[in-house]
Order: sequence, then C-alpha cells, then structure tokens
Amino acid sequence: MPQVAAGGFQGARVVVFESRMAEAMARSIRSHGGEPISAPSLQEVPLEKHHEAFAFAERLLAGEVEIMICMTGVGTRLLLEALAKRYGIEPCVRALSRVTVVARGPKPIRVLKEYGIPVTIAVPEPNTWQEIVQALDLDPRSLSLDGRTIAIQEYGVSNDRLIAALKERGAKVIQVPVYRWALPDDTRPLRHAIQQVIEGTVQIALFTNAVQILNVIRVASEHGLERPFREALKRVVVASVGPSTSESLAHAGVEVDFEPTHPKMGPLIDELARQAADLIRAHVSEPVVQARPTHPEGPQTAALRRESLLLKACRREPTPVTPVWLMRQAGRYLKAYRDIRNKVPFLELCKRKELVAELTVMAAETIKADAAILFSDILLLVEPLGLSLEYTSEDGPVISGRVATAHDIDRLEDIDPAKSLRFVFDAVRLTRSALDPTLPLIGFAGAPFTLASYVIEGGTSKSFVRTKQLMYQDPGAWRALMEKISRGLVRYLNGQIEAGVDAVQLFDSWVGCLG
Repeated sequence: MPQVAAGGFQGARVVVFESRMAEAMARSIRSHGGEPISAPSLQEVPLEKHHEAFAFAERLLAGEVEIMICMTGVGTRLLLEALAKRYGIEPCVRALSRVTVVARGPKPIRVLKEYGIPVTIAVPEPNTWQEIVQALDLDPRSLSLDGRTIAIQEYGVSNDRLIAALKERGAKVIQVPVYRWALPDDTRPLRHAIQQVIEGTVQIALFTNAVQILNVIRVASEHGLERPFREALKRVVVASVGPSTSESLAHAGVEVDFEPTHPKMGPLIDELARQAADLIRAHVSEPVVQARPTHPEGPQTAALRRESLLLKACRREPTPVTPVWLMRQAGRYLKAYRDIRNKVPFLELCKRKELVAELTVMAAETIKADAAILFSDILLLVEPLGLSLEYTSEDGPVISGRVATAHDIDRLEDIDPAKSLRFVFDAVRLTRSALDPTLPLIGFAGAPFTLASYVIEGGTSKSFVRTKQLMYQDPGAWRALMEKISRGLVRYLNGQIEAGVDAVQLFDSWVGCLG
C-alpha cells in the first residue's frame, strides 16, 4: 500500500466512475498527489420515443397537473426540448407557469429561468427526496397533497421513496422519464477497474452519480465477479459526492465512508485528499474488540456508586462541583469506534452485547467521565411495534410502515421488551460487569412524543406536519398511540434498571417543535 500522508493522496490509487467530468477529476486527483483510474460507468441516452413525456404534456396542457418536480438540469432541458418540437415552447411555458414548480437544486433552476418558467419552490441542499417532501409540506400552497396530481421529471432511475412518500400523502403521481442511463459503448476500462479493486490495488473509489453503482455491479455480475467485487469494496474507501448518491450506494449494499460538506466534485476531491490518510488506514486493519475483565457486583460497590457525584446530583443533594451534562457521539471523537463502525452496521452494533459493552466502557474511560452511558439508540422500540427500521448514510433512520390513522395505530403491536429487546438487557449486564464497579451506568430511551413523531414521519423531519395533523385532527388516535408507546417505555426502562443501570434518561429530541 502507498504511504499516505495527511493533506494529500500521496500515491493512493483512486478509481473514478464519472463519465462527463472524468478528465477534470483525474487532473484534480493528480494535483493532490493521487493516481487516478478512469472507469466511465454510464452515458446519458435520451429516449428515442418520448411516450411518457408526451402523455404528461397532454395532461399539463389540459390543466390536470398541479405540481411539477424537476429533478435535474439535463432532464429538465431535454423534456422542454422534446415538448417544444411537438407542441411549441410557448404553450408549454404558459402551462408550467400556472402550476407549482419544484426545482431540486440550482441546475434545474437555471434551465427553468432560461425558459422564463417561475420556480415556486427551490429545494435546499442536500437536495434529497426528504428535502423535496419537506418543502412541499411546509409550502402553504401545497400543505395538503391529498388528491393532487404531481408530475416528477425523472433522471434515469425512479426515486421509489419520493414516489411512496407522495402517495402516502394521497397524491396522484405521474412519472415522466426523459432519459435513461446506459452503459458506455466501451466497457473495457470499467472491467479493468473492477478487476483492480478485486486484486486490492485500489485504495479509494469515487462515485458521483446515483446510477453508477448499479452499472458497475451489473458489469461485475455479467463477468461473474459480483461477489468478489462486493467483498473487495469493503476494503476500499468509498467516497460519495452527496446524499443522493450515498442513498443509491446504501440501497446497493455499499457502505459510504466519506461524503463532502457540499455535494459537488470540487469539495469531494479537496476534502477527501485532506482525510485520505485516516480513511485508508481505517481500512487496512480490522477493528479489534478488546476482551475486558469482569467486576463482580456486591453491596459495597453499589453503595459506592450511590454516593457518586452523578447519583447525588440526580437526587438533588449537595455536590462539591457544579454538575454539567456532557453528551458527545462516540463517532465524533473515538477513532476506535469509527474503525468498528466501518465494518458493522449501526443497528447491528446496538444488538451485539459484546460490542455495546466495549464501546460503552471505551467512551467512559477515554473522557474520564463521572458516569458511562449505554451505547444504544432511542429507536430500538420501533421494530417491536411491528415496523421496520434501517439506517442510511444519507437519511439517518428510515422507518417503513404507514402510521397515519387510528386503524394504523390499532395494528401496532404492544411492546414486550423482555422478548423483543432482551439484547439490550443482556448488553446492560455485560457492560455493568466490565465497567469500573464504582462508575454509574446510565440507561435511556426516547420520550413518547419523539418516538411517535419518528414513526408518523417515517424518519426525521423539519416541520412535523404529519405528526401535528394527527394530533389536531384525531386526538383519540393520538392518545392511543402515546399510551401504547408509553406502556412499552415503562417496561423498557424498568427492564434496564433491573439489568443494572443506575439512572435512566428520557430524550425528547423533537418536543421543541411544539408550542
């Protein structure tokens, strides 16, 4: 492996799957001391027959389309050019000027302005499907999407989550594919790059488009190399230009190691070069979970913990120092955590008691805190409710399963932590035995409102429109949901206490959105 110093690639071999900007990216990588490997993975191919586009135009001109979402600049331009040839540009511009036009980022905005089409909603960075939905939820002209017809200009692949989110809100969705992504005419450079990844001669892989990973895996599969390629990719630093590309990689089962602060190629290479050394080293060796000695529990150690600074402060008794609550995510400051996280998905980490104990004790020992807090997550109660939970690098937690009506809430299961969350209690016991016997251990859970908002919104939210709608429109259903969650929380926290935590905390992360 090349020696990689901080502040540059220093000879690292970087495979680039970009097509149009391949040469510019190669020059930039060289300027930062890297060795680029160009492997174009796609080409943009306009559809020869725009059947869906023309069908959309007929409905647009008839006044049946109420909202138009423009996903890309190239796609928006091609759509308008195709419509202009058949209908003339002026009728199309007039029709679009009468609807709510949503532009996903600056590129479609520029095209729409060229044609004199007003942009009603400009979606902010990072321009993912969630920002699109949230922008629609917040806009007073589109607060309710129920029964409204929304057209989506697609950009090579359909965004299933965007479509599902709009349909969940009652919208009628028209998909308008304008161009498709195809493999390049010459796939030899791509096949060569795949082989080099498998052979271990590549240290970094750059993805700059949501479709690239699909074509790369397709070529690998066609040559019987998909499995070794996927395994080899785990040993390579995978860099994504932004959230949309990261989402596509996550869907393909590829974990993203790096994403720039802004979803552009310049920051991608500049920031990646500065962090290349640490990122590459993290992939050189497997993380080691240390074996820790166990500390038997007894009345004396429990009494010592009872007189600790944390527990005295919790009981509002005098302490020699002013209590300060310091909370910091392990991933922000513990390299050992990041090494483990690169190999183990987050949800799996929370369910493996040995890793939970290791990370909890590691964090407490590193910062010399007056207490340890269990490595866990507030959303572990989601799956026992009968919903599915996954974590993506772009969206964070994503919860699948509609919770919008009293009927949906009735179908949610009653939480029995002794069965469905036993792994947490096992982790508490193991952590307690590995932790300094005089150091208190804090358990926690998400408060009812925060958990309810997560399951209703399907993840994080900036507006909590759906949550507030349920609260105001059906107070009975809202109360039933809060009671169901609260019953499970009581059992869950009591289970943590019985397993050995010394204090518990409720995190009501989103309650600040209420008056």
